[in-house]
Amino acid sequence: IAAGIYQVFDRLGLDYRFADPKGDPARLAGEVLVVSGGGNLTDLYHDCRNFIAPRHAVVERLIILPSTITGHGDLIEAFGSNVDVICRERVSHAFVTTHARDCRVHLMDDMAFSLDVEEVMSGTPRYRVPNWKEAGRYLRRYWRLATLPKPADKRVFNCFRTDREKTRVAVPADNIDLSAVLVAGVKPEFCAHAGTRDIFAT
Repeated sequence: IAAGIYQVFDRLGLDYRFADPKGDPARLAGEVLVVSGGGNLTDLYHDCRNFIAPRHAVVERLIILPSTITGHGDLIEAFGSNVDVICRERVSHAFVTTHARDCRVHLMDDMAFSLDVEEVMSGTPRYRVPNWKEAGRYLRRYWRLATLPKPADKRVFNCFRTDREKTRVAVPADNIDLSAVLVAGVKPEFCAHAGTRDIFAT
């Protein structure tokens, strides 16, 4: 998702910077704040809500990119006319529409569908080199890859989620949770791009 978002921003020629999640919300006064899409605005998580809550009324405009939203109805009710909420499926759209008072609600494909796979697989993108901490997070994935269990049947690749978004399906012993093994972070752009490339290469 993150790699797709960065590509779209590049195509549009947008000049952007990352907001500090621990920064003073007042510093974003008069700014356009774009919140990455995904599944963070459900009852399973609270970090995205905690970031948005003190900022949505301060910024000039808040845009929440295509997301699954099935929780935090009170936050949606508090959104003003400066907020655009984009849902990535009809269940979320119905939920948000029920709670929306002044904000605008839209329905759109997940940003992952905007991904140019050929560009991802072509090599290193035009992004800054990560700092040592970010690079270390990226390189740790290779240790995780080296210690993966061997599949019992090479014709079958089990890759069920094992985090809080997991289903009730029994997880096989040779399961490999790709979202955990190949995670490289969503910023800087290099990590999101490289992590996405590795998933396709796998």
